[in-house]
Amino acid sequence: MMNKYITAIIFMSSVSLVHADCLNNIAETTPTSRFTNNTDGSVTDAVTGLMWKKCSEGQTWEVATNTCTGTTAYYTWQEALQRAEDVNAGITGDNIGYTGWRVPNVKELTSILEYSCSMPSMNVEVFPPDTSGDDRGNPYWTSTIDSVSSGFMYTVSFRASGVIARPSSMDVTAVRLVRNEP
Repeated sequence: MMNKYITAIIFMSSVSLVHADCLNNIAETTPTSRFTNNTDGSVTDAVTGLMWKKCSEGQTWEVATNTCTGTTAYYTWQEALQRAEDVNAGITGDNIGYTGWRVPNVKELTSILEYSCSMPSMNVEVFPPDTSGDDRGNPYWTSTIDSVSSGFMYTVSFRASGVIARPSSMDVTAVRLVRNEP
């Protein structure tokens, strides 16, 4: 099942682009109308019911400029899980007044990919474009374990709409936290 899913994502990212890195002959998969801007640095997805931090970990939401500032931080998978715990405890990062932040699973994280766009493959009206990873295409951790390769976790790239299994103890990638809405 996962292999078919990954193949579909890779196929979608290989379609040639026609306008501003977005295809205009494909319906948007994450239209702005699907999200509620909570004006605190988070958005709520009406389709999944999940609340997402607009900024990558390491960045800070600036209400005055309506954007993320600072630099995306990169973590090993274990550090990413610890980061979520620390954000919830108020030790580091910004919990925006909520608890229950966690590293999303692969299905959740791919639910916010915008398949009609590339570089980045995200709705930049909802998530600022400087939160899509770096120029090397550094992906974002998920909490989903690769059942084929021991010690590998799935990551999601917002640069090219891809899902990639990476070694959990060696690689460092970005983190976008999610929580279930109460």
